[in-house]
Amino acid sequence: MIPEVLRRVAELTPLSHSTSTVALTSREMQILRGVAKGLPTKRLAQQLGLRVPSVETHLHNLFRKLNAANRGEAVSTGLKLGLITLADL
Repeated sequence: MIPEVLRRVAELTPLSHSTSTVALTSREMQILRGVAKGLPTKRLAQQLGLRVPSVETHLHNLFRKLNAANRGEAVSTGLKLGLITLADL
């Protein structure tokens, strides 16, 4: 039931138009979506065909660009900026 409610909210929530303030690479967007799904670093590396240190570098850059201290803040900021939606969770 909860996933259905989240999907409805995501469909009805307008996207923020402030995405131009943060420019993420396509790889950083892939990492952000993976983080939003709760994937650990090792799993992200496997799915994206990367080594763990590469994923950690992308995470570091993502945190810096979003001014986030951790994964939760990155996801929260990504949602607020309209970079990801609840459907990405």
